[in-house]
Amino acid sequence: MTLLHSLVRYYDRIGATGAVAPPGHSSEKISFALVLAPDGTVVDVNDLRDHFGKTPRPKSLYVPQRVKRAFGIAANFLWDKTSYVLGRSATSKRAADEHSAFKALHEQLLAGSDDEGLVALLAFLRAWEPKRYDALRYADEMLDQNVVFTLDGKTGYLHERPAAKRIWAEHLGAGDGARGFCLVTGEE
Repeated sequence: MTLLHSLVRYYDRIGATGAVAPPGHSSEKISFALVLAPDGTVVDVNDLRDHFGKTPRPKSLYVPQRVKRAFGIAANFLWDKTSYVLGRSATSKRAADEHSAFKALHEQLLAGSDDEGLVALLAFLRAWEPKRYDALRYADEMLDQNVVFTLDGKTGYLHERPAAKRIWAEHLGAGDGARGFCLVTGEE
């Protein structure tokens, strides 16, 4: 067995324990989860932060890899800060444009999905109005924090669902990056 094969097997082993992010994912600080009903309405908001100590700290979760945005507007897949997800921010002057970008990304990537959770997310995005933000539980604390989604009555987050993982992998594979052959598997 070559050194490369051994490294891949090691990565797979530690990846199975959750010690490293899966390919195409990154560890991000997430503070809240929006709980969606199957029809897309917000049922609740879950506080994911660690409350041990003086100030609450966000939870580290593996989510689809963060997009690079120094100055531009670019949405993350199935998670982001409230200006993107909910169209509200205490600091961003362009929250409406950020929210539009979040909606457009998900309309594009989730089109045709029949996954119950992803369908609920699309229904949420189509019906959500930022003026309803203040009625959400934790509205003050959630502002400008990263949020994810979960489906009411189900365990796990939407970005962890098999359909979401498949869509994300296909999206990453559709890029214009350089193509080559894997030194380990020989696959393109």
